[in-house]
Amino acid sequence: MGILTDDPTSEANRQLAERVSRFRSDVEASLSALEAPLAIPALSEATEDVRTIEAVREVLEAGVHGGQRDILRAVLQGSALCFRRSILFIIGRDQSLVGWERCGFDVRGPGPDVMDGHLRLDAAGNHLPARARADGALVHAGPEGPGDDVVQALGGSVPRSSAGAPLLVKERAVAVLYGDSPESLSAGRLALFDLLARIGGVSLEIRSSRRKLAAIAEAGTALPAPARATLGRPGSPDVNPAAPEEAEMQALLGDLEPLPRREEGDRLSPEEQRQHNDARRFASLLVSELLLYNEEAVIQGRKQRDLSQRLAREIDRTRLAYETRIPTSLKEGPRYLEDELLRVLADGDEALLTP
Repeated sequence: MGILTDDPTSEANRQLAERVSRFRSDVEASLSALEAPLAIPALSEATEDVRTIEAVREVLEAGVHGGQRDILRAVLQGSALCFRRSILFIIGRDQSLVGWERCGFDVRGPGPDVMDGHLRLDAAGNHLPARARADGALVHAGPEGPGDDVVQALGGSVPRSSAGAPLLVKERAVAVLYGDSPESLSAGRLALFDLLARIGGVSLEIRSSRRKLAAIAEAGTALPAPARATLGRPGSPDVNPAAPEEAEMQALLGDLEPLPRREEGDRLSPEEQRQHNDARRFASLLVSELLLYNEEAVIQGRKQRDLSQRLAREIDRTRLAYETRIPTSLKEGPRYLEDELLRVLADGDEALLTP
């Protein structure tokens, strides 16, 4: 019988040593690659795309789950991806563009504070936000600037790029988004600015329509058959001169309207100022809700000159809700609720509120 000269143990050890050596080489190569500097851009195109998608998503989410203020703020915050400075103007009943909120401004500097209601532009003026409102579409300006009124209101410097985009509800501008920057703007950012305003308008319209449909579903059975048959009929002559969504936008301006000029007005404490602002805003919200849920009655009451009788119960409930909420110290003060009833519900006609 032959003698085996190969040692199985030695062969196994040799193969193991080879595998360990190859493994060590692979590990060393991987470590060498990891030690090399990583070339990561500060802001990649992919990051820009993510931020754009997030901005659009925020507006849509606000439209589904939030309120009117949430929608407007999401639009304004998204515009920071496009321009250095942005302002959202709401169209007042006096046909002025009232600065509501802003971003990108240094509030400690000489720039305007849009929350105090002092930033107002003529909605029919010859400047960029007015043109955007009138055209119902995006308006862009280059080095020529957005117009003297805007330049002077915002500190005197002419931006290299500026734009205005309306927020349209039922094809009517209820607000205007304005932005400017000291550098030129890319076509992509300008398109995003326009898209944010468009989606914001659609979100406002959907929200208003959803609430209106809920009100009709709740109160529709209480309407007489002829009224139900003509409600919403195309070509119907009953066109509401003060649409609910417009009244809701006016409620947002409550904090921006100056307090009534009174001798003691200059001596209001910060707490008293807050109470006045809260009472005025609450009055605006109450009346806008009253208008929203009683649109058909308001239309007929204006036409038939019996608004106060037709809505007597609803107006009394609104007054009770207001009186229950405001501080006792304001009950003998400014007539914020009565002013809103006259301005919004009666469209300025005092006779319509006279019993």
